[in-house]
Amino acid sequence: MNKPDWNPHLYLQFSAERSAPSVDLTAKIAISAPKAILDVGCGPGNSASVLLSRWPETKITGIDSSPAMIVQAEELHPAHVWRIQDAGDLRGSGRYDLVFSNAALQWMPSHETHLPALAGLVNKGGALAAQVPRYDQMPVSSLIDQLFHSMPGVDLRFGRDSAFTFHDPAFYDNLLRPLGGHFAVWETTYFHRLGSHAAIVKMLGSTGLRPYIERLPEGNHEEFERRLLAALPDLYPSQKDGAVLFPFRRLFFVWYPEVTAQ
Repeated sequence: MNKPDWNPHLYLQFSAERSAPSVDLTAKIAISAPKAILDVGCGPGNSASVLLSRWPETKITGIDSSPAMIVQAEELHPAHVWRIQDAGDLRGSGRYDLVFSNAALQWMPSHETHLPALAGLVNKGGALAAQVPRYDQMPVSSLIDQLFHSMPGVDLRFGRDSAFTFHDPAFYDNLLRPLGGHFAVWETTYFHRLGSHAAIVKMLGSTGLRPYIERLPEGNHEEFERRLLAALPDLYPSQKDGAVLFPFRRLFFVWYPEVTAQ
């Protein structure tokens, strides 16, 4: 199956909502003036914009498996390095003062292997910092699974657990704390105020809905999204003015190879 490429323009329609976790994570990173940053799953460069607002003199290398996202990142920040690269293959990646990932690790399997590999790219005095959507803890993810399995002609073996990789805070504590240094993990729920339930469908259309849409029989995409839109008000009631509060839970962690970094 040939998967369609990501749509950076649709992704950036919700730039404020997607960048807020980057802002919060970047503010928590207790290192000074990193000379080199690796942005893992860099997307269209929106996280790089946040990083550069704090450390304008740094040099960013961004990697992403989507050619369309890399093109957009190059247009936004042409002075930096952007590579089409699977984050699971880090050969020849070099070393960095900060290895950063915003909303990308959920697309990577085998965190037991990949995260220690990412930690191995961090220079002394640096940090590994990541944000992972806790999409598995959000009611909409169960709804999407149920609706997908109710559609004709779909693979009933496919679902959230096979499309994404999620772990709880204890998993990351057990994985990264034994590497030494200092480790911190926390969760935050953002209440995104969207104009309508249709905006929720559009926001998820460039991320959480992608694996399902790709696996629907041709011609069923609109019906699937129609059923989703019809069911959303039961999960997320409208505000008095018609807007919708869309709670979005996110997990953060920062690992420092040296305790003195804190």
